[in-house]
Amino acid sequence: MRMFDIYGIKFKIGVFTILLFALIIIAGFIKETAVMLSIIFIHEFSHIIVAILYGLKVVEIELLPIGGTAKIENMQGLFPEQEILISLAGPAVNFMIVFMIRSLNFNTKIDGSLLHFFSCGNLMLGIFNLIPALPLDGGRILRGILHYFIGYKKATKILIALTRVIAVGLFIFSLCIIIEGGKNILSLFVSIFLLINSRKESKILPYISIRNILSRQEYSNLRRNQSNIRHIITDKDTKAKNIVDDFKPYNYYIVVLTDHDGKVLGCLDESSLIDGMIEYGIDVPIGKLVYIKDL
Repeated sequence: MRMFDIYGIKFKIGVFTILLFALIIIAGFIKETAVMLSIIFIHEFSHIIVAILYGLKVVEIELLPIGGTAKIENMQGLFPEQEILISLAGPAVNFMIVFMIRSLNFNTKIDGSLLHFFSCGNLMLGIFNLIPALPLDGGRILRGILHYFIGYKKATKILIALTRVIAVGLFIFSLCIIIEGGKNILSLFVSIFLLINSRKESKILPYISIRNILSRQEYSNLRRNQSNIRHIITDKDTKAKNIVDDFKPYNYYIVVLTDHDGKVLGCLDESSLIDGMIEYGIDVPIGKLVYIKDL
């Protein structure tokens, strides 16, 4: 459900989130609800500011009972440090607020209990978002780190699997607490939310190769001029998309085609590979592209 736009950024809130906040307000926690919403907005705007500093466009923010998610245009095309720093911004600001409140002697007329709630809310949201699961900040930070070493697609696959493990573990833990008579509905909701999101991430995986191709095409000349040239040796039947999925940021690749005896049949630089994939499709065999280039 779309609420409003601010400078072209769409703010959305789901029906479930509205109902949950409505129940909290009805229960008499009006001030606390307002405080939590302000904490969520501060957290999300921290992400927005860092993304804008990188020259990126934030297209949408969805508010959730457990925080929010900011959607950045061409998220799959981010460099690793961009995803890491944008994701770190939210929890970092939350922890800075907690430090300021607890370290400085505020001379204010604000209700002390409300200020304490504001401090605890920032602390809880900051810690919660560092859980290494998608779409939480901790998951994005870990994916950014893995992106350096194994590429974006493989990093995403690992995070999807980790998210499911965490979600199932949290779901079982929550059920055990509820069976014992405890009230642990929020963590149960979080586990279901993480499971649903892992399914969404899985659906996006087939398109990551295409995003990777387009983003590398944009920066190929820059990387070619940097001296970080790497060689990949493969046979003629290997699909081009499988090669690109292994590409790591900041390197420029030369694909060396060999036969079964190890004899070199030809070479293909990254720019030619990507141009060929755009023209013939991501499943084109490397051998066809080398043959066409030699012609």
